[in-house]
Amino acid sequence: MTINERLRLFVKKIGVSERQFAINTGLSQGALGRSNSLNGEGLALIKRQYPELNMHWVFFGEGQMFMTPEMIKEQSGESKSPFTIDSLVDSKIESKLDKILNEKFADIKKLIREMILSEMEEELESAKQALNKKTK
Repeated sequence: MTINERLRLFVKKIGVSERQFAINTGLSQGALGRSNSLNGEGLALIKRQYPELNMHWVFFGEGQMFMTPEMIKEQSGESKSPFTIDSLVDSKIESKLDKILNEKFADIKKLIREMILSEMEEELESAKQALNKKTK
């Protein structure tokens, strides 16, 4: 996914049109539609208007789309650079945890599905036996 594709996803998520997003940020209309049309100045305009947007996610597609209030506070005051080692490590950890959780969720879902199917088969067999007893 490209930077512009991630930004269009963000725009959709916050519920504004690309036109309104361009107005809010001062970008030219259609800037998100052109590939690689955003430069550092355009990205800075976006960040100023939408401080909750995680620029690490925009650039690399890693971590969460939205920053926590703590992350925003850290970037605005305590940290001169939005890309500290700690924030990069935290982002990598979140990404790996998301992957692990999604894999485990899929495994658990499969197990539960198998259990439910087994229970349904047992109930069906019991119903068949009950029906056979009534017809004899």
